[in-house]
Amino acid sequence: GGLVTILLGPAYGYFLQQLPYLTCPTENLSITNCDPEDSATFAGDIPAFVMHCFIISLFASTIGPVAGFFCSGFKRACNKKNFGSLIPGHGGVLDRCDCMFLMASFTYMYLENIVF
Repeated sequence: GGLVTILLGPAYGYFLQQLPYLTCPTENLSITNCDPEDSATFAGDIPAFVMHCFIISLFASTIGPVAGFFCSGFKRACNKKNFGSLIPGHGGVLDRCDCMFLMASFTYMYLENIVF
């Protein structure tokens, strides 16, 4: 699964950058005429956008699954078996969403500090 994430993340990013309604600015809910190749983010043999997709997918496939271990360690430190009973037998919502919280935090920090 991790290898597929690393390979498909940049491939999907390359596909998405070809769609003008995702890369061109809008004005009054209509797409303005632009060429994504004019932007440094989408130009070149390996565009910067694709490299950013690769870095995020690399983090998602290597560090993302470790979030479950962090959550389990935190629960053990608190002497709790489950953090909730909304999903019986699954340790609560935090156990189901730990990777998503980690990825959302990483993506926000990456976008704010590296990309923009």
